[in-house]
Amino acid sequence: MSIRDLSLWCITVGAVGVVAMTGATTTTAAVPEGYVLTWEDQFEGDALDETKWQHRDQGERRGAYNVPEAVSVQDGMLSIRTSYNEDEQRYETGMIGTRQTFQQKYGYFEARIRLQEQGGHWSAFWLQSPDIHTEVDPPDPATYGAEIDVMEYRHAHADMQHALHWNGYEDGHQTINEEFGFERSEDGWHTFGVHWTEDSYTFYVDGEETWHTTTAVSQRPQYMILSQEVPTPGTGEVGWAGGDLDEVRDAGGLPDGMDVDYVRAYIPEPGSLALLGAGGLVLLRRRRDR
Repeated sequence: MSIRDLSLWCITVGAVGVVAMTGATTTTAAVPEGYVLTWEDQFEGDALDETKWQHRDQGERRGAYNVPEAVSVQDGMLSIRTSYNEDEQRYETGMIGTRQTFQQKYGYFEARIRLQEQGGHWSAFWLQSPDIHTEVDPPDPATYGAEIDVMEYRHAHADMQHALHWNGYEDGHQTINEEFGFERSEDGWHTFGVHWTEDSYTFYVDGEETWHTTTAVSQRPQYMILSQEVPTPGTGEVGWAGGDLDEVRDAGGLPDGMDVDYVRAYIPEPGSLALLGAGGLVLLRRRRDR
């Protein structure tokens, strides 16, 4: 079909998605006025939809191993669990991303998440650039992108963090963050979002603005990630993560992790296909042809 038809179809799908969302959750969202849905997963069925997500960084990562078994879908929710494998004598957890299936430049990105109950590990919803490891002097996040941490939660500290990282993770690494006190709700559910434009990022928790910055604004398509991570022993990550996971394990606090009700992405109406990466176009065509 023509680009014009695809653009109009994108708007139609977005309008339907916004209407459907109205009764889906009681948690306040912050979708900007006039934005329409481009991508979503409501985690229906009994398995991860691998046309939308892939398991990411399998094997050893930080203080645990990422394994597919840590990720499950059931009762309309995605779960990522941290556990201890007695046979292998190691912590195991999971991470998924949309690098191969969906990338978008600018827009509003949102997830409704039930946060973990224990300290010693952290949950995150973030956006990543395929070229994040490129280091140049001077740094150029507009071209090579940034890590956009929509949320990182450390239960034992009762802290929430938004953060930006760019110019790789080695000698040229640059970062800023906004860290603030946060009280987990009684049922653990919260909605996290970021409004990314060509000039700035604005972050939201439960519909309330929590950080706005014009620093390191990426000008390229990026993909979404959901993760549960374990700190690397012998590093400052252990204290940062908020507690000793060995103590949590010994006290019977594992498995523990995050549940996700939905993940959604939006762009301004009319839907501009220039904002979508190739994966986004493929997804739109696939949805149109169903």
